[in-house]
Amino acid sequence: MQRRAMLTMAFLGAGLFSTTAVASEPDNSHRVGASFFLGATKVADPELEREQNFSDFNGYNLFYRYQWDPQYGVELAYRQGSMGIGSVASNIFTGELEDIDYSAISISGYAGYPLTQKLQLYAKLGMNQNRVALQYRTRRFSETEFGVIGAVGWQYQFSNGLGLQAEASYSSGKTFKSFSTILFGLNYRF
Repeated sequence: MQRRAMLTMAFLGAGLFSTTAVASEPDNSHRVGASFFLGATKVADPELEREQNFSDFNGYNLFYRYQWDPQYGVELAYRQGSMGIGSVASNIFTGELEDIDYSAISISGYAGYPLTQKLQLYAKLGMNQNRVALQYRTRRFSETEFGVIGAVGWQYQFSNGLGLQAEASYSSGKTFKSFSTILFGLNYRF
């Protein structure tokens, strides 16, 4: 139910910021993108009352951004990830946690600072709804929670609308105490 409410809120928010393009000049205020991320996380299991660190976490991020100005906008994103092969292999010998499944929906404010006409630094700050599932040898723990997300990044925009980006992000919540990631991806401006 909470997930449906968050999705509805996100799509309604995107609809509020949409505009129609002027025929004589391209709008270029919409952007979609995909990223691959690598990261580290600290997970807290409330039932065991302990925290575990994982330095090998990976997944993908999909986003839509509406920019009402070349430097400012709002972004809706979906992120999904799990433990990497290194964490899974080392955890066979050190603990009972077998896997972590993570997904999140976020809405963030976006602000950019142009260094050149095609190169830009940016920052994002917003909120996300995390779904975390911890798979143990004998049980499964799942929780949905709200948290904050922040990011700083670099973006290079080509003339044809394609762009490259690199981003460092941080988010936190109740089960995911800290989640730091480095993202590399492509985006398209239209």
